[in-house]
Amino acid sequence: MSNGSYFETEPGVELYYEVSGKGPPIVFVPGWTFSTEFFKHQVTHFSKTHCVVSFDPRSQGRSSLTPLGNDYETQSSDLCKLIDHLSLKEPVLVGWSAGSLTLWGAVRHRGLPRHIALRPGFPIICQKPKRLIKLYQLYLFWLKVLPLPPSGI
Repeated sequence: MSNGSYFETEPGVELYYEVSGKGPPIVFVPGWTFSTEFFKHQVTHFSKTHCVVSFDPRSQGRSSLTPLGNDYETQSSDLCKLIDHLSLKEPVLVGWSAGSLTLWGAVRHRGLPRHIALRPGFPIICQKPKRLIKLYQLYLFWLKVLPLPPSGI
């Protein structure tokens, strides 16, 4: 993984993020209480062919702790600001657990990006069907790296 950086999403609130690799951008959005560390296997794999971005949402991981804005709407706005800050064009957005809600908020702010992958639950939305195969491969890789717990838990 690359060395991390910070950017100020609003006065007094800095988000920690990491960028690795070159190529089409993929942004990984962790769920509640998770950080960039959660995606280390995916970053290692996809940074060989993509520009991979992972970040710690506000009040998580190495980002600023703040009593304000710890809701999905504000985190969605933070995600959009991070995408702008890094000048990412048509990123693939991948959300894990509560990170999926952050993605849906970003979709409401920006409209549908090229692709979205949400996990768990596995709904995939894709405007370009040729890319669906790559998203499905991402999903299969994710299951291999982060398998689901046995049912009934």
